[in-house]
Amino acid sequence: MKMEKRDTLRIAVIGNGPQADLLGILLQTKGHSVVRFRSIDVQGVALPYYPNDLMGGIMKKFFTDSCIPVNYCKKIKGFHLEYADMVFDIPNNFQEFEQYLYEHYPEESEKLHLFMDDMRTVGSEWLHYIESGFTNAGCMRRSGELFALTLEDAFVKYDISAPSLRELFQLILPKPGVMFTVLSGYLYTQFFDVCALQEDLPDIINARQTAVSVQSLNSLSVITQDEAGDYDAVVDYRQSGAPSDLNFSCPVVTGSFVAHGCKLQVNVEYIIRMPSNECTVRLWNQSLLRVNGNEDIWQFELIYADLLKPDTPQNSRAWFENFTGAVIEQFTVSSLETVDMHFDTSHANGYEWAFDKVHSMKDPTNLVRKHRKSILNPNYWGFAWFSAAYHAANIINHQMRCGNESYTIQW
Repeated sequence: MKMEKRDTLRIAVIGNGPQADLLGILLQTKGHSVVRFRSIDVQGVALPYYPNDLMGGIMKKFFTDSCIPVNYCKKIKGFHLEYADMVFDIPNNFQEFEQYLYEHYPEESEKLHLFMDDMRTVGSEWLHYIESGFTNAGCMRRSGELFALTLEDAFVKYDISAPSLRELFQLILPKPGVMFTVLSGYLYTQFFDVCALQEDLPDIINARQTAVSVQSLNSLSVITQDEAGDYDAVVDYRQSGAPSDLNFSCPVVTGSFVAHGCKLQVNVEYIIRMPSNECTVRLWNQSLLRVNGNEDIWQFELIYADLLKPDTPQNSRAWFENFTGAVIEQFTVSSLETVDMHFDTSHANGYEWAFDKVHSMKDPTNLVRKHRKSILNPNYWGFAWFSAAYHAANIINHQMRCGNESYTIQW
């Protein structure tokens, strides 16, 4: 059935995650009438780390498209990485990072140049794709050619053999198993683009949603076909299973603590592999991401490579005290049901669409069929929150406004 062509549509967006809030604002900015449905049983969910890529990344694109003025600055001096007895102090931008690699690994120079050339090419494609609002998939040529390449495959392809160089890139991975192209886009557009905001992102988003109607929805409920008929489109970000159906394989746990007289630098981000090798620690001072942050407050992520035992995060407190050289107070960690474990975010990655093949082939980004089995998950890379929002917004703004039929978008 063809829908009547008109500029203003009535859209229902279901879900608790950041991607649902971001989509609501993108649609609202375009003049659409948005109704948000949230679960009534989710309290105290801690959002994972996001670097606030405001110099040239997707967060900058979102704020520009949403006409949201923000105050920010870049405080980060560099990154301190440790694995076993290997220590890396790397600069705060991609270009200087390249030079750092060439200077520290002259024996790998020729092979490393080929490796970094492809990483830069893929990263540039991702940047252009972001700048196009996820509509110019034609720019992703090299990314498409290297799509199936894992990081280990890339080491073999370019004959990178230095153990410390391999470990350096493994530490930078946002989570084990991330593909080479994803790592390239992450490094080029986001990893180094760490900015401090005047307010946290959720606060900015909540203040902007004044024109969005918000309704409570029981987590086990679904919108029926009759209810969906009240809207021109329904975007449903819920996962298919309940939290109890999920396992805790490769989870990310977030937390914070207070440390007075800490020996660490507040303008450096720390990425450390724990001696037991059970997880990678990402540690940063609150002031790194907040303009007026408290320099006594430190926040962290524990990125696990395997199944998580319930008491493991709490047991990390002694390690933090040893690493910071300070007595820790107010040590808190998120529960195992972190943001990725709730009913609406497990598969909301911006690429895995659940509607039928005919509709997915119409996606203006042209990446749905290529990434249909993607495991990219927003619990470890916030870029996915934004891509999830932009993909749905593109369907609504670039297709439905042109008179295409109305259909339900699900993940």
